[in-house]
Amino acid sequence: MLRQAGVPGRFSVATFSQLERVCDEQAAVITNFRRWVAGVGRGEVRSNAVLLGRTGTGKTHMSCAAVLALIRGCGIRARYVTSEQIKREVCESWGGGGESESRVLERYGAYPVLVLDEVDILDEKGPGLRVLNSVIDKRSGEQRPTVFISNQDQASLHELLGRRAVSRMFESALIMHCPWDDYRARKA
Repeated sequence: MLRQAGVPGRFSVATFSQLERVCDEQAAVITNFRRWVAGVGRGEVRSNAVLLGRTGTGKTHMSCAAVLALIRGCGIRARYVTSEQIKREVCESWGGGGESESRVLERYGAYPVLVLDEVDILDEKGPGLRVLNSVIDKRSGEQRPTVFISNQDQASLHELLGRRAVSRMFESALIMHCPWDDYRARKA
């Protein structure tokens, strides 16, 4: 399961405890996210989690830690992916010979838990928005927990993704704001 989890190499052993504590808001986000992961692991939580904030605040690290905790601690199939990766897989399916578009979308809709990073990075003219909406719609309809990560706020996501997608993303979701400073800038 770990091999197919899609966790980027730099986060392959990510845990919540590795995150350097920078402020009380961050400590609260980590605590709430850990509770959400535990609830999903016990089968008690079927809602989404949404992480919003500037770059470098640890959103991807926390989400990869969540994927790894669900796999290692609970035996749950979880997958990390960016919206661009899903779009690329769909576009590659059009050439034939491999997985069909509907099969790619079905696969991402079927993961028990999916982390969808960079939901705000879409090409304006292309299939990205349609593909993202298809995955969101499928997962929402099946009540499969999804973690959405974005550098935008909710209002900006409405403009980028549309009200329907954002409504489904935020419905009964644990919404976590990450307004603290960029870790990478602090280390530079």
